[in-house]
Amino acid sequence: MIRYAGDAELLRALMAAGSPVVVQQQRRGSDGAHFRTVNGYSAGLCLISDPLLSPALRPSADRLAELWAYHNGAYLVAFPPAKAADVQRILGSDYSAAANWQHLQAHEAQDVKARPQDQGHPAAG
Repeated sequence: MIRYAGDAELLRALMAAGSPVVVQQQRRGSDGAHFRTVNGYSAGLCLISDPLLSPALRPSADRLAELWAYHNGAYLVAFPPAKAADVQRILGSDYSAAANWQHLQAHEAQDVKARPQDQGHPAAG
Protein backbone atom coordinates (compact mmCIF):
# COMPACT_ATOMS: atom_id res chain seq x y z
CA MET A 1 0.00 0.00 0.00
CA ILE A 2 1.50 3.35 -1.07
CA ARG A 3 0.57 6.47 0.85
CA TYR A 4 1.87 10.01 1.38
CA ALA A 5 2.41 12.56 4.17
CA GLY A 6 4.09 10.03 6.43
CA ASP A 7 5.97 11.09 9.54
CA ALA A 8 8.20 9.65 12.26
CA GLU A 9 5.25 8.94 14.56
CA LEU A 10 3.62 6.83 11.86
CA LEU A 11 6.87 4.96 11.22
CA ARG A 12 7.24 4.16 14.92
CA ALA A 13 3.66 2.83 15.09
CA LEU A 14 4.09 0.66 11.99
CA MET A 15 7.44 -0.65 13.27
CA ALA A 16 5.86 -1.51 16.63
CA ALA A 17 3.18 -3.48 14.75
CA GLY A 18 5.87 -5.43 12.88
CA SER A 19 5.37 -3.80 9.49
CA PRO A 20 8.54 -2.59 7.76
CA VAL A 21 8.12 0.53 5.65
CA VAL A 22 9.81 1.56 2.41
CA VAL A 23 10.27 5.33 2.21
CA GLN A 24 10.99 7.40 -0.86
CA GLN A 25 13.79 9.86 -0.18
CA GLN A 26 16.02 12.34 -1.91
CA ARG A 27 19.60 11.34 -2.55
CA ARG A 28 22.19 14.00 -1.88
CA GLY A 29 22.91 15.90 -5.11
CA SER A 30 19.98 14.38 -6.99
CA ASP A 31 16.32 15.09 -7.64
CA GLY A 32 15.67 11.42 -8.35
CA ALA A 33 13.83 9.05 -6.09
CA HIS A 34 15.70 6.70 -3.81
CA PHE A 35 14.04 3.96 -1.80
CA ARG A 36 15.08 2.77 1.64
CA THR A 37 13.54 0.19 3.96
CA VAL A 38 12.99 1.32 7.52
CA ASN A 39 13.30 -1.71 9.76
CA GLY A 40 13.30 -0.16 13.20
CA TYR A 41 13.31 2.92 15.39
CA SER A 42 14.94 3.41 18.77
CA ALA A 43 16.21 6.32 20.84
CA GLY A 44 15.69 8.88 18.07
CA LEU A 45 17.51 6.82 15.44
CA CYS A 46 16.06 4.85 12.55
CA LEU A 47 17.47 1.55 11.34
CA ILE A 48 17.45 1.73 7.56
CA SER A 49 18.55 -0.63 4.82
CA ASP A 50 19.86 1.33 1.84
CA PRO A 51 20.58 -0.70 -1.31
CA LEU A 52 23.35 1.69 -2.41
CA LEU A 53 25.05 2.58 0.86
CA SER A 54 24.60 0.06 3.65
CA PRO A 55 22.21 -2.54 5.03
CA ALA A 56 22.37 -0.82 8.45
CA LEU A 57 22.26 2.98 8.36
CA ARG A 58 21.17 4.81 11.50
CA PRO A 59 20.10 8.37 10.63
CA SER A 60 18.34 10.56 13.17
CA ALA A 61 14.58 10.91 12.85
CA ASP A 62 15.15 14.57 11.87
CA ARG A 63 17.53 13.63 9.05
CA LEU A 64 15.13 10.95 7.83
CA ALA A 65 12.30 13.51 7.79
CA GLU A 66 14.44 16.04 5.90
CA LEU A 67 15.23 13.58 3.11
CA TRP A 68 11.71 12.18 3.10
CA ALA A 69 9.95 15.56 2.79
CA TYR A 70 11.30 16.09 -0.72
CA HIS A 71 9.04 13.27 -1.95
CA ASN A 72 6.02 14.31 0.12
CA GLY A 73 6.53 11.69 2.82
CA ALA A 74 5.80 8.88 0.34
CA TYR A 75 5.88 5.41 1.83
CA LEU A 76 4.98 1.84 1.05
CA VAL A 77 3.84 -0.42 3.83
CA ALA A 78 3.72 -4.14 3.11
CA PHE A 79 1.67 -6.40 5.31
CA PRO A 80 -0.01 -9.80 5.14
CA PRO A 81 -3.83 -9.90 5.08
CA ALA A 82 -3.83 -11.01 8.72
CA LYS A 83 -2.34 -7.62 9.71
CA ALA A 84 -4.71 -5.46 7.65
CA ALA A 85 -6.81 -4.49 10.68
CA ASP A 86 -3.68 -3.37 12.58
CA VAL A 87 -2.45 -1.28 9.66
CA GLN A 88 -5.91 0.22 9.16
CA ARG A 89 -6.02 1.18 12.86
CA ILE A 90 -2.58 2.80 12.65
CA LEU A 91 -3.24 4.69 9.41
CA GLY A 92 -6.75 5.74 10.39
CA SER A 93 -8.38 7.71 7.59
CA ASP A 94 -5.14 7.52 5.56
CA TYR A 95 -5.94 3.86 4.95
CA SER A 96 -8.28 5.22 2.25
CA ALA A 97 -6.34 6.43 -0.81
CA ALA A 98 -8.80 9.30 -1.34
CA ALA A 99 -8.54 10.47 2.27
CA ASN A 100 -4.75 10.17 2.14
CA TRP A 101 -4.67 12.35 -0.98
CA GLN A 102 -6.67 15.02 0.86
CA HIS A 103 -4.29 14.72 3.83
CA LEU A 104 -1.33 15.21 1.48
CA GLN A 105 -2.89 18.31 -0.07
CA ALA A 106 -3.51 19.86 3.36
CA HIS A 107 0.01 18.89 4.51
CA GLU A 108 1.62 20.48 1.44
CA ALA A 109 -0.43 23.67 1.79
CA GLN A 110 0.86 24.02 5.36
CA ASP A 111 4.41 23.29 4.23
CA VAL A 112 4.33 25.98 1.54
CA LYS A 113 3.03 28.54 4.06
CA ALA A 114 5.74 27.57 6.54
CA ARG A 115 8.54 27.74 3.94
CA PRO A 116 7.48 30.12 1.14
CA GLN A 117 11.08 30.83 0.07
CA ASP A 118 12.06 27.17 -0.25
CA GLN A 119 12.03 26.85 -4.03
CA GLY A 120 13.84 23.52 -3.78
CA HIS A 121 10.80 21.88 -2.24
CA PRO A 122 8.45 20.37 -4.86
CA ALA A 123 5.38 21.86 -3.20
CA ALA A 124 6.78 25.36 -3.63
CA GLY A 125 6.76 24.87 -7.33
